[in-house]
Amino acid sequence: MSTDGRSAAADGMVASNERPIPLMRRADLKIARIDYLGVGYQVIKDPVALKYHRLQVEQYRILELLNGERSLEQVRDDLKKEFPTLQVTLGDIQQLITDLHKKGLVISNRPGQGAAVVRERRRARNEKIKQTLMSLLYLRLPGWDPEKTLRWMYSLAPIRAIFHPTVVTLCLLFVVSSWLVLGANLEEFHRRLPGFQSFFGWPNLIYLWVTLGVAKIIHEFGHGLSCHHFGGECHEMGIMLLVFSPCLYCDVTDSWMMKNKWHRIIIGAAGMYIEVILSAAAIYVWWLTKPGLLNYLALNTFFVTTITTVIFNANPLMRFDGYYMMSYFLEIPNLRNKSDKLLRDAFSWYCLGIESRPDPFMPETGRAWFVLYAIAAWCYRWVILVSISLFLYTVLKPYDLQSIGIMLMFSSMAGIVFSMIRNTWQIISAPRIEPMSKPKIAVSLALVAAVGWIAFSVQIPWHHEAPLYLEPKGVKVVTADLTGRIVPPQEYEQQYNDLLALQEYIQENTWEFGQEIHAKQISLLEGMPTPAEYRQLPQNGDVVTEGQVLAVLEDQADIDARDQIRRLAAAWLARTNEARRYHEQLLLMDRAETIAELTALQEQIRALVRRRVTGHVVRAPITGTSVAAPRIPEQERDELDAVRLAHWHGTPFDSRNTGCVVEAGQELMSIAPDDQLQAILFVEQGDRDDLKDDTEIETKIDHLPDVTYVSRINGRISAIGDLVAPESLTTQYNGPLPTEADQQGKQKLATPHYRAAVELSFHRENLASDGFLMKPGMRGTARFRVAHRTLAGWGWRYLCETFRFKV
Repeated sequence: MSTDGRSAAADGMVASNERPIPLMRRADLKIARIDYLGVGYQVIKDPVALKYHRLQVEQYRILELLNGERSLEQVRDDLKKEFPTLQVTLGDIQQLITDLHKKGLVISNRPGQGAAVVRERRRARNEKIKQTLMSLLYLRLPGWDPEKTLRWMYSLAPIRAIFHPTVVTLCLLFVVSSWLVLGANLEEFHRRLPGFQSFFGWPNLIYLWVTLGVAKIIHEFGHGLSCHHFGGECHEMGIMLLVFSPCLYCDVTDSWMMKNKWHRIIIGAAGMYIEVILSAAAIYVWWLTKPGLLNYLALNTFFVTTITTVIFNANPLMRFDGYYMMSYFLEIPNLRNKSDKLLRDAFSWYCLGIESRPDPFMPETGRAWFVLYAIAAWCYRWVILVSISLFLYTVLKPYDLQSIGIMLMFSSMAGIVFSMIRNTWQIISAPRIEPMSKPKIAVSLALVAAVGWIAFSVQIPWHHEAPLYLEPKGVKVVTADLTGRIVPPQEYEQQYNDLLALQEYIQENTWEFGQEIHAKQISLLEGMPTPAEYRQLPQNGDVVTEGQVLAVLEDQADIDARDQIRRLAAAWLARTNEARRYHEQLLLMDRAETIAELTALQEQIRALVRRRVTGHVVRAPITGTSVAAPRIPEQERDELDAVRLAHWHGTPFDSRNTGCVVEAGQELMSIAPDDQLQAILFVEQGDRDDLKDDTEIETKIDHLPDVTYVSRINGRISAIGDLVAPESLTTQYNGPLPTEADQQGKQKLATPHYRAAVELSFHRENLASDGFLMKPGMRGTARFRVAHRTLAGWGWRYLCETFRFKV
């Protein structure tokens, strides 16, 4: 046997723990010592792969001990000499070395390493593809090196000035001033906001999409420039699709090499700093401009920069800017990974009885806070997923593309559920010495069964709310029967007197044919009210009697009819005078023809007079007190509208609206028979069938928030949904009911609501005085308990109301 053979045989008999580890630390790595909570960490920069890794002191020491000659036992012994209190096993060291090799921090001179590197790269690429397919709402594409672009931009004086302390202070004051303007005019801002479908409809959706892309590009350049400002580097910038909207991402991981944590925090906040400046400028532009393209672009910018900053960037529950800022501030590196691991360990122990292997590199104190953070982040991911899916569903529904939103939601949900199942399976299938705890498994399953039983069996009452407003009980609404102009009483008196004078003239000069034709048969004012009956338009609070003339309407046909009456009356007079001159020569046949002709003229005159009376004279249906109609708001006018006549605003009977034109069916006023009030509820479509006649209603008026009245429905609930509501209840006037503009630009309710009347009774002495404080038009809130359902039933109802598939 040769010497080489004996040496190989001797090596084969050496234990694996005593064999030299054929790995050594790379010499080109850049190292920076960063302190977190007083504990030193080594941040390693891979200058080739441009990746960054954070190691604890013990982990970094193991990396330093790898020189290609030490064995596992030697590495452990040397490590314990420097850290005698560290409890570490050979398995822990071997696992760490494997992880270092996967990250490319060590190299080996042995052949065959290339194939291993290729396999690891393929595995990482496949894993990345899987993660991408499980999160279609957040796609990150490969990018490019923007370092030269950032250097050129930073060389410009205006760009550098953005990060000067004085400029930063002025910009923040500018942002605060915009918030003050927004807060001081919150109701006006709320009123001027467009409806959901108009804001997210075509073509503003395209503008919104482009605005989001531009804002996020500026956001990411803010990160890159701030990193360059503090001496860092940025070697990757690429395209990201956030809810299918184009954005940029900028890798500023080089900030990990900075020792000052406030520099890292500022770099994390730089993008939001730029966005809030854009948001403040957008607030002023939107507030100071009239409706148009610039106004809508400003609103888009405000929406994008504000909503995305609050929901995504500033929120520490998602791994965006807010997460890294909180991690830097708390000085807890890898906060998310540590929290998720501690949550898995807690689930393994408390639910399955599996004790995880102690990890010396995990935090020993405050573990409950890490678990709570992981649970909150997990719940928030579901909230964001459902919210985005509902948003896409609502936006795409008008185009019959809502199924796309549903498909995306279920694909993302499937990814999360699959990840949960996979993690649970890895926990269960992991090799261990001790078996799972049957009692803990039994308790866990019992808790799951109890939750399922509660969800599907226990009846849970649910209270819903509906807005209300006060109106007189038994009120009668007076509407216009036709589209026409309200004739002012003075003008009507002039018209009446003109026709009266004409009628008197005809009666004085008409030649009579005995009993067949005589002057009194011509009446130009038959059925028309006298000027004494129509002296003024009723105002709010006036007492009116049944049959009283409230208004007289006239349209163009009435004007033509009035002229035609004059012509027919003149023809009647002329024909009778002609007959008088030739009555001796008239034959019996001619006399009959003349009488027939005059009778026809008489019937035409009567028909025209009756037409003027029918539907044109508005009378009070009951006796009571007049209540003004809902006010019509003044419409905003731009430069194009300046050359057009403005539509009237207010109520039809306002003095400034004398002679205004009203539409057929438009409310002119209401009449309250007495002083009793009732509450009119506007119930959503989903609650219509749950509201019964005997349902107990709790009502609360806004100006009496400390008093709750209990009543019941005192009338039938409307069977047809209404798209019109009092303006005080709409979002245009800071009310709860959302509105949207129709094709004619009029504001209507976004969804149908049903009216239900509730009587207000003051049967207790301490509530009787409240009746004198209530006036028609006041608003409030009604609360009622709907039908009992299980928790699963409520969830299923919500899904059915929200999602409707079309085949």
